[in-house]
Amino acid sequence: SNQFAVSPHDHPVQLKPRELGAVKLYHWSWMHLLTEADLLLSNEDVADRDQRVLLNEFRRFLTHDSTGVKGFEMMPSEWPDLVRSLGTGALLTNSTATLPPVISAWHQELRDLCLILSRQIGVAVSVKLTRSEAKDPAKRLRNDIEKFVTEPNLAGSIAIPEAAAKLDIKVDVRARNMSVGMTLDAPEDRQKTSARINWLLRQLKFEDRDDAFVRVHWPRVGYSQHLLSDVRRDVAIAAAAHPDRVPSRLEIVLIRRTGKRFSQKRNFIEDIELLVPDFYNHIGAKLKAWAPKAPKVRDTRNDAADVTTEAISEDAERAVEELEKDVGHTTHP
Repeated sequence: SNQFAVSPHDHPVQLKPRELGAVKLYHWSWMHLLTEADLLLSNEDVADRDQRVLLNEFRRFLTHDSTGVKGFEMMPSEWPDLVRSLGTGALLTNSTATLPPVISAWHQELRDLCLILSRQIGVAVSVKLTRSEAKDPAKRLRNDIEKFVTEPNLAGSIAIPEAAAKLDIKVDVRARNMSVGMTLDAPEDRQKTSARINWLLRQLKFEDRDDAFVRVHWPRVGYSQHLLSDVRRDVAIAAAAHPDRVPSRLEIVLIRRTGKRFSQKRNFIEDIELLVPDFYNHIGAKLKAWAPKAPKVRDTRNDAADVTTEAISEDAERAVEELEKDVGHTTHP
């Protein structure tokens, strides 16, 4: 169907075990099948010509208007009411009626975002879940409802093969903004805060924009946030937040406010589906994670002869002689 599921085991129709008997029931969205076909063809993973022709015809069929195959297009009817109630300071509970359909819709949208990115970059990407969340979608729904009651955010992470980090998406429903970003470990071979931040800035080779921010994560004190253009102009602005510390992680994030469109069921989805690919195309795909340099051969041990038992024995004797000089007595017979 056009419903989206993270796992084929997460079927939208709940049937009792006795109704299934020994039959295993799975579910894939039509857009998932279309994406799989598109990846196989675009990556030239189908060698047999006849199979390519058939698969392409299947792709043509699924994309025809008459089939009704479509991506996730709009939030449920409860979405505008939830946004308005939070805007007026309403308190939520786990039993608030608007939460299950909204959180469930968000889970579907995360899956659709993965399929959109998959078709764009040519590799399969997925929602990043814990093992228990992937195994039990109902438990994931309950957990996310509890989190939303405590902090009204819609959030999720997408795992992209070979990317520098997972792609984090967050929608602050009370503040009515949406953000997407990546967080990298700060380079440990740079001791100064300014050097660590400059390491990230050198990777951000795009024109400054008013929705791009740098978050500097400090050990034990959270993060400080700065407009990217300000940090480019003067890195000391970010470094001055905690002059007695060096950052452990660095984050680049796009934050967007969409005004009245935020509470509109269809426009909200359109905007998040523009923001996420925009971030990955212009920023995420260009980021590289820091990795320690490979250890070098020591100058005193350039040759294999320098590490034989005889050579190491000589090093040991010299060490003894130096130690005897330091302490002024013999350390062995």
